[in-house]
Amino acid sequence: MNYQSKSLKLYFEGKLIGTVSDITYVTPEFSGRLVPAPDFEAIREAMSIMTDDSADDIEGNSEKRWDMIESYDHDWFFEDDAGEREQVYMPAIYDDLVVSWRWCEPHYA
Repeated sequence: MNYQSKSLKLYFEGKLIGTVSDITYVTPEFSGRLVPAPDFEAIREAMSIMTDDSADDIEGNSEKRWDMIESYDHDWFFEDDAGEREQVYMPAIYDDLVVSWRWCEPHYA
């Protein structure tokens, strides 16, 4: 995996969620900007609920968020230009399409 890549493809359950570029890091957290692929639309609402802290103010949403985290907390990985893949913990994808993540193993650029 080329951790110095200018962009990485983000996958969930083998589906391309989008390409992340403008990658920066403050160890151990990395972030970048997502250019969504069509499969992102299937998870957009869930990602929004999980990253919107004000959503907990709506009755029942706190439990809903934890249920969603259990549903989405697996099988995330990035792929570099050479096709090498590396697993990540479930990333946060915000409404403004900023993505933040941590590698499953510690990696430092």
